[in-house]
Amino acid sequence: MAAEPGLLLGAVLCILPLLPFGTGALLTGLTYPEPPFNVTVDMLPDRYSVMWDWNSVNWGDTKNVTFSVLLRKLKKKTQWNSVPGCLHIPHRNCSIDPALVDIDKRYQVRVRAEIAQINFSFSDTITFTPKAPGEIALPIAVYVESIDGGVKIKITLPNTREYWDNALFDYILLLRTNSSIEERRSLYPNFYLYDLNPGENYCFKVKVSSYLTKTNDTFSPEKCFKVEAVGLDGRPYPENVTMEALNTNYMLKWDWDYSQHPNVTFSVENNSEIWPGKWNQVQGCENISRRNCDVSGIYIYGKYNFRVAASLDNNNRTLSRALRFNPEKDTVIGPPSNVSTELYGTKLHVNVLKVEAFHNDDLKNYCDWEYNLIYWKDSASDREEKTLNEKVGRFTIEVEASTTYCLTVRVVCQTHNRSGLFSETQCITTGAGHLKQPEPDGSLTFHN
Repeated sequence: MAAEPGLLLGAVLCILPLLPFGTGALLTGLTYPEPPFNVTVDMLPDRYSVMWDWNSVNWGDTKNVTFSVLLRKLKKKTQWNSVPGCLHIPHRNCSIDPALVDIDKRYQVRVRAEIAQINFSFSDTITFTPKAPGEIALPIAVYVESIDGGVKIKITLPNTREYWDNALFDYILLLRTNSSIEERRSLYPNFYLYDLNPGENYCFKVKVSSYLTKTNDTFSPEKCFKVEAVGLDGRPYPENVTMEALNTNYMLKWDWDYSQHPNVTFSVENNSEIWPGKWNQVQGCENISRRNCDVSGIYIYGKYNFRVAASLDNNNRTLSRALRFNPEKDTVIGPPSNVSTELYGTKLHVNVLKVEAFHNDDLKNYCDWEYNLIYWKDSASDREEKTLNEKVGRFTIEVEASTTYCLTVRVVCQTHNRSGLFSETQCITTGAGHLKQPEPDGSLTFHN
């Protein structure tokens, strides 16, 4: 005897709640995604990063599967709310804005996998307690290794996958010897140290802070290493590498004992802080016999390491200690090359032409430069220096008759604490009685 259709449907519906998850989908023709699993919440200095895994092996087409992150406060067991920016997303990580939660209150998080935003399944629920950003210290691991001519310090952060691709962090290295302490910073989790003293012991510790919020001042445990000594194998190497940097002209120099090793050629190499692990040959400085080379082709806003490779007989190659060079800060600004004076009445007019370095717009615009004039009466009994500053290099000085005045000029930048070289001292003696008067039309002529 056949059962009534309505009774059969009712029987099926009664059985569904008793079957494992997904069995109902087979009986009804609906498709449910696998539930997310391994849900974690990482508390980072500027956000809470939620990540999860999902088994896509059984799904030929994953384009229709999206995920949503749901959050609720545990104490009151309030309703689940979707996290802004984490609703119907295709990837398996998302962030909770700290403004959405209360510090030190317990919350529950779960992740929903969805097909066409209709059929869905939930992950297990996990619990976390938000902490204040200042209480969160990033756990970091630090490694030291020797590299070509230097030392590499590598910083490893927690495995938070895609989050770190968009994070903005400041990596701080505190490097010390028995006699000095130096702080270095980087936007990248690696420090390449090519300028350390060979044979010396160094100790260091690092910390990582967020640009968006402050972290605590917790450094990693201190580690120490010894720099491999140069020349212990008896082979000579270029020594005393220096940079003469005037305006935008950069001349690299080094020492070499030709009496001991006359058959040698040199090649200059450099790298930048952007790609510190890659050394490049400096054009025009390959296989040269002299002890200097012009490296002026570099960009003023870059930060560089320079080293010199010496090629000896039998293709032996040795390296100098590297020299760190920051053109923006290490360049010496030359003196004004043209300072003219003219006396009219009781006024001495001084006109300063632009310094040679300012033909480079980058160097000119790097700082809010001013012209700094120092003048004094040339008297053995009275030398009181007076100072004037002007944006435009034109000065007017009140003078007395029958008196010798001397002056010199340079450029200065107060905001960056920079100053250039002084011009040659010039002296002018005012006449007795009536001083020279201005031209009838009131114009002034400047000349040496």
